[in-house]
Amino acid sequence: MQLWDRFLKEWPPERVRSMSLEEYTNLNRDDAFVYWLEFGTRALGSIRGGDAIKFGIYRHSSRDPKSPPEGRIRGAEYTWDPRYGDTELVAFDTVRSRLVQVIGAAEAGNLAAIDDVDLSRVLKWKVAFLHQDRDDPRILVLYKKDLLAARYKEAFPNAAKAPPSQQHAALIEHYSWLGDALDISPRIWLDP
Repeated sequence: MQLWDRFLKEWPPERVRSMSLEEYTNLNRDDAFVYWLEFGTRALGSIRGGDAIKFGIYRHSSRDPKSPPEGRIRGAEYTWDPRYGDTELVAFDTVRSRLVQVIGAAEAGNLAAIDDVDLSRVLKWKVAFLHQDRDDPRILVLYKKDLLAARYKEAFPNAAKAPPSQQHAALIEHYSWLGDALDISPRIWLDP
């Protein structure tokens, strides 16, 4: 797990707590936090694709249209989800504080608390995965809603809908004969 070690060396919880907007999302550097999540740690589960709004706030390039898509605010350099704030700094502070909540919950093994954090699902579960207790992993390498839900439904066809925290726990227990969460993930990710 050298990649995981490298990520945690670069982005320990203390750095996330104090990171700047520039460190979070920067078009010119491959060491930005969002770059690490989407590209740098892809071997630990992909969150590629979709829209950059999954990060809550992102730096746009000059190629982006001048009018933001509906439901977004576009500033001089950044575009963000208005539910996080009226300015780019307020939005970033909100996103960063929620990421810190996710990290704290993951470190404590309180996955139910992650369900309630208002961030995009792929963002919060990837961050939770990377900051969980590596000696006792409780989060699968499945961040996308549809994939996790499909695997849960396959394993428990008669079960009621459940939040992601319960889906992760139930799948880990159900497939415990395969090993821990890291052993289980590639098997159920690839094998329906």
